[in-house]
Amino acid sequence: MRRKSTRLGASGRVTTARGRLPVELLPLPVLRVDPAGVIRESNKALSHALHHDHLVAGRTLEHLVEPGDVELVRALLRRETPQGDSITLHFQAGDGTRALTFEVFPSGRSLWLVALADQPELWRMVENAAETKARFLSTMSHELRTPLNAVLGYAGLLRDGVYGPVTESQDRAVRAIVRRARDLQLLIDDVLALSRIESGSLGLETNEFDPGAVVAEVRDAITPYAREKALSVTIRSGMHTLVTLDRAKYKQVVLQLAANAVKFTPPHGDVELSLDPDTGDRFTTRVRDTGIGIAAEDLLRIFDNFEQVENGTTRRYYGIGLGLPIANRIVRLLGGTIVVESTPGAGATFSVTLPVRREADALPAPVVAADGHTDDPTIVAIDDDPEVLSLLRDSLVPAHFRVAGARSGALGVELARALHPVVITLDIMMPDKDGWQVLSELKADPELRTIPVIVLSNLSERARGTTLGAAEYLVKPVERNVLIDTIERLRAGQRQQPYLH
Repeated sequence: MRRKSTRLGASGRVTTARGRLPVELLPLPVLRVDPAGVIRESNKALSHALHHDHLVAGRTLEHLVEPGDVELVRALLRRETPQGDSITLHFQAGDGTRALTFEVFPSGRSLWLVALADQPELWRMVENAAETKARFLSTMSHELRTPLNAVLGYAGLLRDGVYGPVTESQDRAVRAIVRRARDLQLLIDDVLALSRIESGSLGLETNEFDPGAVVAEVRDAITPYAREKALSVTIRSGMHTLVTLDRAKYKQVVLQLAANAVKFTPPHGDVELSLDPDTGDRFTTRVRDTGIGIAAEDLLRIFDNFEQVENGTTRRYYGIGLGLPIANRIVRLLGGTIVVESTPGAGATFSVTLPVRREADALPAPVVAADGHTDDPTIVAIDDDPEVLSLLRDSLVPAHFRVAGARSGALGVELARALHPVVITLDIMMPDKDGWQVLSELKADPELRTIPVIVLSNLSERARGTTLGAAEYLVKPVERNVLIDTIERLRAGQRQQPYLH
């Protein structure tokens, strides 16, 4: 019997009455096939049901079912079977034949097959666990970030001699503190990214870019660390076309794989980054190393949260085991697959296959809906990074502000016109139209010029910001209490000047 409260959405998530759940959390088999019948997403429950020792993503559905069901699969792909009704397929399982009954849901050009049992209690348990986990990860990440910002801030003041002259040995110690604090910051960012992914709030942008240029940026980023181990880092590219995906997320994936390659490759080894066009409208990015390799029994679990090939107190490599799971989730959000080939002692090759252009149905809206109580004062946040918008939302909504975000300058200006907020926060480094242009446009608009603008940027250009009309200029990362105090101070200034909007 079909659960009416359950439906399928894009990017590997099932929407239930309580919220959106990642496919990985579902206790029953799930898979998504493209129009050619290639399985683009699946979960472990499906692999376990078929007694396969690896995920089936990347294989064709026809090759997994018994010959007698091939015509049924072809009719399914032609959408000649009733959508939303059940279909039974007989799979070639590891221990014989396994029959699974699925419900079929269309999602853009793809089809989802979900084995949904009528077990309300089971679903409630899964949903509650997912909600609790996401809330814990988000809360802990923010709570850890606050003292860490103070550690970095005071260490920087010590290093710069603000509190007096620093000896050579003290300078080395302070720099070690900063370096390790930065490492901790990266770990916290990983936990926060996992929280965003599992709560469904990690949005995607659409940019046209050259993947070869991104791979070159990744090579430049890892070169200093590779040089410490005398590693050779090379690029091989057969890709000469632009792609339309989320550039930042693509770079995050390649950088994670490349950093892992450097991390697990002994001195004097090799790391190669390569690009190749694939069949159809897809391309493949490979990261190959001559490192320690991965045993066959470990190939599947390296994509599990908090899992590492080495565990226990004798581990030689640091980390908490989130890099590969996050990369895997992002690749799936982008509509691609990631596979690994490895031989222990002979290195590993990670291959990421992505569409040249992401399916339109999977692209999120460029405007983030307002969060918070409708009676609370509204803040419009303009930043091209959805994670920054999520951070602002999580920071300000508990302080009784309503936060609406836009991921481009043009949309931010329109949002400000529609909502007329008490304050606008503005990033500087954005594609198409940077923050300086947006700030000038806001201050030239008679309807918007009186709204205080707080620049939140990685760039330290306070003088330029205030010259162009910014009410305040804060350099990221910004502590939550500093941001809230700044907003309240600007609001108080508005109330003291009744001619302001």
